[in-house]
Amino acid sequence: MVLLLTACVCPDPGVYSLQLTNPSLRLDQYKRAVRFYLDIDCIAKIVFCDNSNYGGNYDDLIAYANQKGKTLEVLCFSGDFETAVRKGKGFGEGEIINYALHNSKLMQNDDYFIKVTGRHIIDNISQIIRNINMKDVYFSPASYKPGNSMVSTVLFSMKRDYYLEYFRSVHENVDDPHGFYYEHAMFRQLKTIHQKIRFLFPPVRITLTSSGSTGQKVKTRKVSWFLRYIVSYWKNKY
Repeated sequence: MVLLLTACVCPDPGVYSLQLTNPSLRLDQYKRAVRFYLDIDCIAKIVFCDNSNYGGNYDDLIAYANQKGKTLEVLCFSGDFETAVRKGKGFGEGEIINYALHNSKLMQNDDYFIKVTGRHIIDNISQIIRNINMKDVYFSPASYKPGNSMVSTVLFSMKRDYYLEYFRSVHENVDDPHGFYYEHAMFRQLKTIHQKIRFLFPPVRITLTSSGSTGQKVKTRKVSWFLRYIVSYWKNKY
């Protein structure tokens, strides 16, 4: 299993609904997240992939990974910012995943990956990983309300080849300015291929990060998380 952390250290300020654009601040948050995941016992391989080709220095993190007996692979490339500006952040997210799957040595030699949006710290990720069957597809619903048409893309997991077969082009359908986000596109594709998904359990609990869209701190509320816990348990059991 490989943990893929997606990143855009220096985004184009013209990307729709993007507030947090300071590359130094973003890089600091990304590095903090990488170090957090390197401290998780059940995570041995991490790929950090940045589509802004910012070229920051990651030697300290690579040395820390080696010290912990783990492997950190850093990939940087220049994404299609022109299209990302037109379509939105979700286009870039899908582009990063595709690049990592095709260019990461770690991911080419492993058949299962967990994707996490790079600046997010999932403080219960070790419990989530322990409950993942590495043959299944896992997402979380963006909402538990009737009629929900989105999945959360903060964290999801599946086999590498399965993603490449069914999801590699999904990001091309994103249209943020018209309200069709990456979360909608992934949900629609899951429905189209009639894929049965497993709910992440326990539900994702986010701390110590900020939204790229609003710049505000993001933290999962305890009451909301508890309700998701109950629903996820029931869905996975029955």
